[in-house]
Amino acid sequence: MERPVSKTSARVGFPGVLPLVAFLIALSNIGAAGAYLAAVARLPFVAGLDRFLPKAFGALHPRWKTPWVALLTQFVLGVLFIFLGQAGTSVKGAYDVLVSMGVITYFIPYLYLFAAMIKLQREPAGPEVIRVPGGKSVAMLVAMLGFLTTGVTIALSLIPQPDEPNKPLALLKIVGATMALVLMGVWIYTAGKRRAAREFAPPT
Repeated sequence: MERPVSKTSARVGFPGVLPLVAFLIALSNIGAAGAYLAAVARLPFVAGLDRFLPKAFGALHPRWKTPWVALLTQFVLGVLFIFLGQAGTSVKGAYDVLVSMGVITYFIPYLYLFAAMIKLQREPAGPEVIRVPGGKSVAMLVAMLGFLTTGVTIALSLIPQPDEPNKPLALLKIVGATMALVLMGVWIYTAGKRRAAREFAPPT
């Protein structure tokens, strides 16, 4: 970004604008990061309200009215994954591992989505259901194409970058971190269901 801005500012005769542009870009990135982290922290906050996580996650700070437990937990987990991702590699290698891990965890739900679409084609559709244009055959084709595309995307995300010095370690970190996130999600869901069943169970 710096090179295009510097060339453009020099061409139009305003080289002094470069520090201002750099400041605005940095300010924009800080604001975007803050907004992203604040939005993501709402997920464990809502999970705490719904009892899928301990009740403390649904607590708000008495002064700032922010989900401080969720924010601190997100911070600790983020630092942990960054530290583990950078072990044995460069900063770029750690970034590549985190990107691959994010892509895989983002696309796993789409596998369930397309698989559910394939399975539901065997069920009779109610009057309120809007079928895919073309009928079951087109729906099956679209779902299988989506499932295959998603699977290929996940598989390609497992391949370390060509400039990665330790490719087996990078693959191990991608797979290990992804499995840790998936197992953590399964544990949170299972524990939350059990907690909700205990809290809302009728007294005996």
